[in-house]
Formats: sequence, C-alpha cells, structure tokens
Amino acid sequence: MEVWRRRQLHSHSYRLPEPFCDEVVVMVGCGDNGKDIALDLIGVAKEVHLTTKSTEEATMPAMSKLLAKYANLHLRPHFKHLCEDGTLVFVDGSRVVALTAIYCTGYAYSFPFGHGWDGHRRRQPCQAAVRARVRAGAGPVAVVRRRPEEGAGAMVLRGKWVAQV
Repeated sequence: MEVWRRRQLHSHSYRLPEPFCDEVVVMVGCGDNGKDIALDLIGVAKEVHLTTKSTEEATMPAMSKLLAKYANLHLRPHFKHLCEDGTLVFVDGSRVVALTAIYCTGYAYSFPFGHGWDGHRRRQPCQAAVRARVRAGAGPVAVVRRRPEEGAGAMVLRGKWVAQV
C-alpha cells in the first residue's frame, strides 16, 4: 500500500461524494459500509469498483440488481497488489487504474461517552446511555437488518413505519 501513490482512505474518514467527482474509485471490501459508500458515489464517480473476497456476495440477488441498474458499478474479486502507477491488480488477473482506494475493512469500535463499556463485549452505546428527558413520542430508534440478504429499502420502510406509530 505504501507503493501506491494515489489517494487512500478508510471508510471511517469518508464524508461526502463530491470530492470523488469523475474519478475511478475502488472500494476494498463489499460489506454494508462498502455498499453504502458505493451507492453514494455512483452518482458522481466515473466508475466505482467493489472488491470482495466472498463469492457469496457476488451471487446475492440484491447485488445482481445493483450491477444491472448502474452501468458504472462493477464487482471485482479481492485485489492482489497495488502498482505505483495507480493500477490495482485483482486475483483473477484483471486490472483497474484508479485515483482513490477506500478501505471498507472494518474498524475498532470506540464509545468513550458510554459508561459500562468494557472493550471486550460489543455492548451497544444505547445500553449505556443516560435516558434523556424528551417529549412523548420522541427518542432514538435503531432500525436493524433481520437477515443478511435484507437491503436498505426494507430498513427504510421499517423506519417509516416506526415514525408513524
């Protein structure tokens, strides 16, 4: 990674799609974070390449629909190495010259504001938060996926349902 002289960042540092306008961007990792950022970028980037280690990801119906819908979104196998000229070489031998690589490979959770966090168990921050005084019907809501194949659309629908209750 030190050889590659192009822009590299972790998904944790990603904020807005505009700085990537008309660029070729490679997302290293195809989990929820990688897909979310890729969907954010496809409206402005020239090409977005999602890399995955898993063949399961490539065969999921939701991924097939995304690839069919967006001509500038591509699914690639995991990359083998980076070249100084900006080329990423994938394990299948294919290559892409990119201006940016965004690493969506996970990161360590840190909730310094939460009491009771022991650093070993993944206790949710809401379990340690102080209950605030809010007006009736207001408060935080977590909308989570029930199944891995469930897409963001289902979560949005559940969120809208919760807002109506």
